[in-house]
Amino acid sequence: MYFNQNEYKKALPLFEAILSAQVRRFSPMHASVGAAMHNVGVCRLRLGQHALAENLFTEAVQIRKQTLGMQHLEVAASLSKLGSTRVALRKFDAAFDDIQKALRVAKSLLGEEHKTVAQILGHLGCFYFEVGEIYASLATFEDALAIYRVVWSSQTDRDACMAQLTDTLCNIGSIQNRQKWYGKAVETFSEALDLHRGI
Repeated sequence: MYFNQNEYKKALPLFEAILSAQVRRFSPMHASVGAAMHNVGVCRLRLGQHALAENLFTEAVQIRKQTLGMQHLEVAASLSKLGSTRVALRKFDAAFDDIQKALRVAKSLLGEEHKTVAQILGHLGCFYFEVGEIYASLATFEDALAIYRVVWSSQTDRDACMAQLTDTLCNIGSIQNRQKWYGKAVETFSEALDLHRGI
């Protein structure tokens, strides 16, 4: 509840308590520990504590690989978050490797047109933007947008999917604005605004 309300400082000690309880109940090398560690890492990431988040995600990836195998969506989830964290830390080579691994796992398990694939493409788009590869960033966000447009109508939680779609539109609009493609940017932001109002 706290996490969904963006109350990360309140959510963090609860997630840490869950992590401690899972370690005591099972052992440090258990899938439930990996999941709890991932959640603590997400809180740390949202709080801007990138170095701490990197350590947590790195350990979560290792635990999940050993307990679930490399070809598992939970491994992809932790890899994707680890990559995003390393982008913030400007560890670009490692970040690119993490995100690409996550993308390969997600595509192999879910196919090309799935919301999770679009989410990881969004992380990849942010990576390209941060390293100055503007055209690659735009193309990657557009790939993610195309997937969201296909899948959102079949989602049970359509508002959440639509929110991700509109965030992607905003990323595209920001790039268009930066490139001084103002007409396209106005169209993109206008569509995002209409969709947000609908939500």
